[in-house]
Amino acid sequence: MSATEQSTLSLDDLKETLKRCPKGTYEATVAFRNNKDSEQVPVIVMGIIERHLEPEQKDVLRTGGDEIRLYEDLGVDSLTMLEIVMMTEQ
Repeated sequence: MSATEQSTLSLDDLKETLKRCPKGTYEATVAFRNNKDSEQVPVIVMGIIERHLEPEQKDVLRTGGDEIRLYEDLGVDSLTMLEIVMMTEQ
């Protein structure tokens, strides 16, 4: 069994991990996992980022453009950034 296969979460664990993410994040993750549909990646990443934000920061994320910066515009600190990266890898 490869390291990737060993680190892949079960669907139940994945659902638990993503339970506080916005609607559609879990479904996009399952679609990506099953079909390798790269169009799902932005939905997954944005959902994981949004999960870690305060309500007023979520509005900035939704209304901001491609130029939005995690640290400067959303106030994401280094620990939260690490959590986002680790959750995205899972």
